[in-house]
Amino acid sequence: MVDKAPDFAVVFTGTAPGINCHIGAPDTDRPPGASWEPDGKHKATLVFEPSDPDLATLSAALEAARKAAFPDEAAVALPLKKGRAGTRHAGKVLFTATATSRPETFDRRGRPMDPHGISRDGDELRLKVLLVPWEFTERFQATATSKTKEAKVYGIAARLDGVQLIRSRPNWPHDAGGFSDLGDGPQEAEGGPARRR
Repeated sequence: MVDKAPDFAVVFTGTAPGINCHIGAPDTDRPPGASWEPDGKHKATLVFEPSDPDLATLSAALEAARKAAFPDEAAVALPLKKGRAGTRHAGKVLFTATATSRPETFDRRGRPMDPHGISRDGDELRLKVLLVPWEFTERFQATATSKTKEAKVYGIAARLDGVQLIRSRPNWPHDAGGFSDLGDGPQEAEGGPARRR
């Protein structure tokens, strides 16, 4: 008997500015002096205003996935976080999706495009993500002399499956895949969501 692959909720985000995108190649570069290590994944982070209706829709989808996967758990980690105070994203909400393999990439008309053409902070993006429940057992010691304790940790991850470039960052049009028709400045989408071909 063949096991059926799990069904994960598929969500198309609303359009929002992207930051720290690693679409065409995984994040493997560590800036000099950085205290963190790159995770080697393809990723995109969208920046939402707290009042954005698209954020409310995304939050509702995450909450539905949480309730479906972990109905009895109150504390479940979600791929949303608040922008840190003192940064350019203070007061905003960040949504990050990651993948171990390169996601499909589409231009504003839904045509496949070069994934390396999506990388500039401020590009208006729309993401296709799979909401994947996860859990693991965390081991810790409350004090140096206490016994090791275990606690289950639960979460919903956003697996990046597709990226659609809706609009290039203003005054910096892309020269990659399918953008010969771009003029100066922002360009609006002409169609609906990216579709698989």
